[in-house]
Amino acid sequence: MIKNYLLVALRTFNKSKGYLLINLIGLTMGLSISLLTICFVVDEFSYDSFHPNSNRLFRLQYNGPNDFKLAQTPPPISPLLVEYFPEVELSGRLYGRNVSTRIVDAEDEEKGFEETRVFFADSSIRKIFNFELLAGSKSGFLTDNKSIYINQQVAERYFGNENPIGKTINLEGEYDFMVAGVFNDFPDNSHIHFNILLPYETMFMIEPEARSQRMRERLAINFIISHSYTYVLLKPGATVESFNKRMLQFTEEKITGVFQVGQEFVLEPVKDIHLKSELIAQVEPTSSLEFNYAFIGIAILTLLMAIVNFINLTTAQSFKRIKEIGLRKVFGADKKSLAFQFLIESLMICIVSWLLSYVISYFFLLDVVNSLTQKSLTFYHLIEADTTIGYLFIVIITGLLAGGYPSFVISRFRLIPSLKGLSSTKSKSNLVFKNALLIFQFMISVGLISGAYVINNQTRYLRNMPLGFEKDAILNIPMFSQNTHNLFGGNGADFYQKIERFQNEISKNPKVITTSLSSGAPGMGTIYRGIIPDGFTREDNMFGAVYSIDNDFIDTYNIKLVAGRNFIDDHPSDISGSFIINETAVNNYNWKSPEDALGKQINLEGKIGNVIGVMKDFYFSSLENELDGVIMEMRPQGFQLISVKISSEEIPGTIEHLKSHWNQLFPEKVFEYNFLDDTLDATYSAEANLAQIIDYLAAIAVIICCLGTFGILSYNLRQKQREIGIRKVLGATTLNILFRFYRTIVFQCLMSILLVSPIVYLVMKEWLTQFSYHIHISYLHFIIPAVLVSVITILVVSYQSIKAARSNPIESIRID
Repeated sequence: MIKNYLLVALRTFNKSKGYLLINLIGLTMGLSISLLTICFVVDEFSYDSFHPNSNRLFRLQYNGPNDFKLAQTPPPISPLLVEYFPEVELSGRLYGRNVSTRIVDAEDEEKGFEETRVFFADSSIRKIFNFELLAGSKSGFLTDNKSIYINQQVAERYFGNENPIGKTINLEGEYDFMVAGVFNDFPDNSHIHFNILLPYETMFMIEPEARSQRMRERLAINFIISHSYTYVLLKPGATVESFNKRMLQFTEEKITGVFQVGQEFVLEPVKDIHLKSELIAQVEPTSSLEFNYAFIGIAILTLLMAIVNFINLTTAQSFKRIKEIGLRKVFGADKKSLAFQFLIESLMICIVSWLLSYVISYFFLLDVVNSLTQKSLTFYHLIEADTTIGYLFIVIITGLLAGGYPSFVISRFRLIPSLKGLSSTKSKSNLVFKNALLIFQFMISVGLISGAYVINNQTRYLRNMPLGFEKDAILNIPMFSQNTHNLFGGNGADFYQKIERFQNEISKNPKVITTSLSSGAPGMGTIYRGIIPDGFTREDNMFGAVYSIDNDFIDTYNIKLVAGRNFIDDHPSDISGSFIINETAVNNYNWKSPEDALGKQINLEGKIGNVIGVMKDFYFSSLENELDGVIMEMRPQGFQLISVKISSEEIPGTIEHLKSHWNQLFPEKVFEYNFLDDTLDATYSAEANLAQIIDYLAAIAVIICCLGTFGILSYNLRQKQREIGIRKVLGATTLNILFRFYRTIVFQCLMSILLVSPIVYLVMKEWLTQFSYHIHISYLHFIIPAVLVSVITILVVSYQSIKAARSNPIESIRID
């Protein structure tokens, strides 16, 4: 029996190749999106589950005053946790930074690298994270201060096929470490990755002796600074609630005096970091549950459109088989056997689409998804157990939904009308249902295009919004590898003389317009430090954004002064006790005006000075954050960055000019640079990628919608074939008949706008709330997508409509 069903299905497919092709395209698209979505979401929700004790692994969260929530915590806390908390099995710190490294290769040539993901770690970290050593000894892992551990990728990049054990790696041009082991890096679905690991103590050893001692002393007592990542492994049976409750007692007992500013510390599950953590200073970029839910929702809608398509096309195609159904009934076929026949055909198409979806996903879509989501998904991810189980469930449900309704409708055809080639299922409810399906497709298409339109406009708005400073043709050069210089001060007079010489030498090039020194570039955020402005006390626990700048910074970035003056290079009091603030700071400190702010006193963690200037507001942080007050001080020890404003002509030659002088003066530090406008654009890459994803899905939705419209129109033309013939006999023109079809499509588009617009408006309004500065949603965000979908749909259906309207009325009236 099954064999007969399969043979009949194959013969039917052979007779209706066009119908089969359209169905396969629609279902394959829907299933491919579903497969990639499952693959993506499974990977997202699997972050950090590979740790053996992942359910007991936590990171300490720092809740500071003014609602600051940080991923980094003060270093003195971790060593006290095991002794104070009976719930804690292990606790350890990680401090990450970039480091300039040098090696001597097999040809005795020296090579330099600017290495990222270099972490200084307590010895307990090796047990908390359970590192897998591929080579070397575990005995000195993170305990021997002369040893360095590298991952496999670094080993290959530095030493090729040579055995790296025993090789020497130089840090910061001065300090040699022996490679004692090679560890296997964590998989992609980890919130943290390590290129190089060294003992925590080594962090002090690679600093000059005077600064090293100062760092040790201050970090040992500073309970305010956000410095290291602190990880905690709880004992089996211990609860987060118990730890957090005792942590309140801990802060009261251990943190006293000037270091008590109302800070709190709580545990955050490591498995929640990637999707649920919204803390500042994450070790690596994170995602969000909202993004995953949006991805899942869009995939479900796209698959539903494909299913609706299948139903429409199968139902339309069934009217070409009315006589076949009647004859089957004459020969004894009952409703169940007929329904089973059509269900078998539907499942066969689903199975072929299922197999094709793997081909399409792997060869055409996987690279696109990886580029937009910054992942490294492979074919393995498409076929791993969790993905396959979830996908098979979706395929089966799709087959039953797609084939169930047409099978039910077709099996209800009555015998006599079927033998005459007529359907007996013409009812108002059927017509309403079919129109509802088409309106549903229009809703999804218009909704996705509207959402993409809003997201694209918001991304464009962020990138084009005036920031209050100049960003074009400004090249930033880190003065040294990222470390704690800006907190503890620190380079000698010789270092600053070299920096000044570098500025003087590069300024001789006519393509170099200006240079300046600062702790960071505007638009990229900055550190917050404790402040006491005039009119406030220490009990107010105020924090402010602080930049260290030189007297050329304001001119280099073309920031406007609205009151007072700029710093003066040879003015000693400007270094010891002067500040420049912005307009928002004036308002935050309840000062009457920029002019009134001049001369006001600010205490910046013990540095007491007066306001000498007020700047026009500029966006020193991401536009996702509301504009805040900022304080500028002239503190050379805090300088981290050289900003070079260059001509837009002959940029490669200018960069080579900078590089040659840098290498002469700082051979121990690899020359690196970035353009500020590129860095700022990358800040909003997540929004841009989301916009592109929705663009692709909206395009697929429109294609599927057009296929669905084609199916409905085929059904309507078949049902109204006689009506068209009669209207032509009675004098209706081709234009009159076309107008009837187009009028229906336009009406359905209008209905879809009315139904979907409130939903999209609410969803997009909620999404925009994450930005302090955003566009306003207008009616054009819905009208333009609706018109676009309508025009595309009309163009798709025009061929069939015109063909039907121009057909011979005699042939249309005749019964097949």
